[in-house]
Amino acid sequence: GAATRSCPWSTPAENYDQTQRAFKKQFLADAQVTGGTGTSGMYCRIILGDVPESLAAHPTNHPLILSTLYPSETKVSVMHSSIQRHDEYQEILASKAEVVVQCGFRRFPVRPVYAEAGKRYAPDKKLKYARFLHQGTTAVASWYGPIVFGPAPTIVLAGPHYAAWGSVQPAAPTRLVIKRALLTGYPFKTHKRKATVRFMFFDPDDIRWFKPVELVTKNGLRGHIEEPLGTHGYMKCRFNDYIRGDDTICLTLYKRQYPPWYPPSWGYPADYKVETLDDDAEPPRAG
Repeated sequence: GAATRSCPWSTPAENYDQTQRAFKKQFLADAQVTGGTGTSGMYCRIILGDVPESLAAHPTNHPLILSTLYPSETKVSVMHSSIQRHDEYQEILASKAEVVVQCGFRRFPVRPVYAEAGKRYAPDKKLKYARFLHQGTTAVASWYGPIVFGPAPTIVLAGPHYAAWGSVQPAAPTRLVIKRALLTGYPFKTHKRKATVRFMFFDPDDIRWFKPVELVTKNGLRGHIEEPLGTHGYMKCRFNDYIRGDDTICLTLYKRQYPPWYPPSWGYPADYKVETLDDDAEPPRAG
């Protein structure tokens, strides 16, 4: 709503799209050295070291797929993916619950938060937090994890079950997931456009703190808090029209929702904590 559009939010300024384009441009420039197509159509000898014994027993009649990552894809950021639930999966998918995500050829455990997807992608768009991933809707899943440059498909696994599918969106720490909370109160006394409201707060200090926030009612009136009344959470309010005694007064609050910090996503133990790093120290990398 208007409250989330006009409210300032403190966010970092990083351009991952520009980083992706720069790495792809460098990759294509390196490919020109070998005739413009990289190693495609060429015979190469690849020597592998420090590999498990299971790789040595790989059947010779099955292909062995090798892949590499861009330098930034070993780092950690806030990843997003547009997903839909699979029709045959009937269990509950709650925000912050652990699932396994496969993005392209990479697979790792994450604890995403879900948000209602907008009509089109925007890196600075504010998304409404959803407690569950519902059937028949498109949602955006956000988590802390290794950076994956798109385009790449996404598969969500809940245990051994195929739970959801979608596609990777660009990494965007500036993208906001907003949780909406609604406080309600009820008129104790009414007189024309004024009312004494109770049961919304129970401390006069809380009333003074939220005094600048606009009030709305179920019948469509708008108003504001004038002052606290007594010591038990009663308050005087004024509205833009006559208020009825059976109306409900609402106060809407918004809070930014962050995904859980989950180090197993990039190969660290679950109890790993980020310590203060020196200027020359390396940041956490995907294992």
